[in-house]
Amino acid sequence: MLATRFRARLGKVSIPRGFSSTHPAIAKLLEKDEKLRQVFASRPYTWNQPRFDSRFERRRLRFLNGLFLGFSKVGGSVWLRGDNARELAIYLGDASVSFEVDAVGAKTHARRNTENQRNVDNKLYLALAHQGQVPGVTTQWEDRDGCPLEDQITDVIVGMAVAGEHLQRRWLEQKAAWEKKRKEEEERRACEQKAEAEWHERERLTAMEKAILDALLADAAAWRDADTIRAYVAAARNAAAGRADKSAFEDWTRWALAEADRLDPISSGRIFGKLDKDGAL
Repeated sequence: MLATRFRARLGKVSIPRGFSSTHPAIAKLLEKDEKLRQVFASRPYTWNQPRFDSRFERRRLRFLNGLFLGFSKVGGSVWLRGDNARELAIYLGDASVSFEVDAVGAKTHARRNTENQRNVDNKLYLALAHQGQVPGVTTQWEDRDGCPLEDQITDVIVGMAVAGEHLQRRWLEQKAAWEKKRKEEEERRACEQKAEAEWHERERLTAMEKAILDALLADAAAWRDADTIRAYVAAARNAAAGRADKSAFEDWTRWALAEADRLDPISSGRIFGKLDKDGAL
């Protein structure tokens, strides 16, 4: 069982009463606070006051120090941002958990009353920040009657590690599901694009075949028109026998026959040019 193996690896964790043994992240906060304290001593009206002078904040910082030291025993690393140490995360192997440590009920009070509430209500809680439910896994701990959060530190670290592993597995499952969905979507789009390309190709071939047929029908019509012109010229020539102004008639005949030859795809050679271009002849 994951919790049993991790507990054996972790051993018993206790929180130092003071800060004689201090995690590097906590040491930085204490150093900043000391500088603020020195400035505040000379300028008591400055807005930038020490963050961890209240009884509650001092306790909260000691708990975080014990928590960080405990995780350090098993190779965990810490992410902490902000001078108030309220953006927190633990990294252990490939797993990580974001969490908060604060006064129980602090979020239910207005911002202007939050600090007073933390000073009066000394109950402390730790909660993991995560989306959705994690069945069968504890994700929040708080002071209980006769059992403050400090006395639960070993259980808290084990629980955070177990929750982190479950959250990591869930994230990997979600990632695999997202990846599968993404691939399926890519395949669907590829099929749609292929089908669309094939449709466009069929449309192109159909249009090309229609254009060839239209050109053939146009040439055939032009050939018939040319033949009609020639027949008309021949009939006119027969009708004009013995009439005067043969010169004008011959000019008209030459023009009409030339137009017939121009229209005729055969006598004009237009059809042979098309076949030569297409490589048919």
